Amino acid sequence: MIFKLKNKRMSKSKKKTIIKRDVQGEINCLFECYKRLLGKDSVLNNKNGEIVEPYKRICLDCFLLHARNLFDFFCAIPRKDDVSAVQFYPETTKLICNVPINRINKQLSHITWDRLSRRQRDLSNEKEKIYNAIINAAEEYNKRVEKDYKLRIPN
Repeated sequence: MIFKLKNKRMSKSKKKTIIKRDVQGEINCLFECYKRLLGKDSVLNNKNGEIVEPYKRICLDCFLLHARNLFDFFCAIPRKDDVSAVQFYPETTKLICNVPINRINKQLSHITWDRLSRRQRDLSNEKEKIYNAIINAAEEYNKRVEKDYKLRIPN
């Protein structure tokens, strides 16, 4: 399924360059948030090496926001004005992200009774699973794109 791209005046290579820049920015932000959630930023840590509140909540929300943005780019069918990998690389519709996207959306977008009563599991315990799923999708994406548009995957 090929989707029409808006802004027909811009060349396809220019669009790919812009997408690479923005998606790379999302990956970089995801990585930085992930690092901080792992306690690898001494500025945010207490004496025990744990990230302190409110920074833990801020980092988790930021991490989940970038994970959701990347999930939507790599793995979701685009809606209305969304930019998606499938618009340029139709074979990327086969990318699979094993990410609890509904729970991420609920945690980021809604104040719900489940969330307030802690019935919804804390997603901070699933940060590694979420991070690895997004990075795996990015690596699969890189296998399908031209050399000039490959993403740099952080270690």
